[in-house]
Formats: sequence, structure tokens, C-alpha cells
Amino acid sequence: MLSQTKEPLRVQEHLNKCFEGIKSLNFETKNLLVKGMYSSHGEYIAFDKVVDPYGYEEPVQEDDKKKKKKKGEEDSPRPQLAN
Repeated sequence: MLSQTKEPLRVQEHLNKCFEGIKSLNFETKNLLVKGMYSSHGEYIAFDKVVDPYGYEEPVQEDDKKKKKKKGEEDSPRPQLAN
């Protein structure tokens, strides 16, 4: 979710709607790395590693690669024979 937005701080208002126990994330002020989160009960949970909201790419499954390749072949124009 964070990696899909250009403004990670704007995600804060939607967190508790998407994730029941999360109230907000703790961002570093300089580079917006995520250091931890606050629960809806006010508890703070520090992450073992900081999370870079701009550095994550979703893993692509082999089946997805095959589907995209097949779709790309179907979408490409077919060669026409000259008369």
C-alpha cells in the first residue's frame, strides 16, 4: 500500500480502516522511513528494521509472468501477408 503512493504520510488516515489494530505509523522526519507503528490501544511497536516506503516492489509470481507474456502475444498485431 505504501509503495503504491507518492505521498506515504497521506496513508495514515486510512490505516485503521484497512488494518484493524493499527492507528498510525512512526515516520522519520528526514527521509520518511517507517520506524514503527502505534496500535489502536496506544501501544508503540518498534520494527526490527526500518521500512523504506519507496523501496518495495511486489514479488511477481511465475504464473503472472506467463499470463502477461501470453497477453502480450495476444495483444500484438498479427502479421498480414501481402497480396
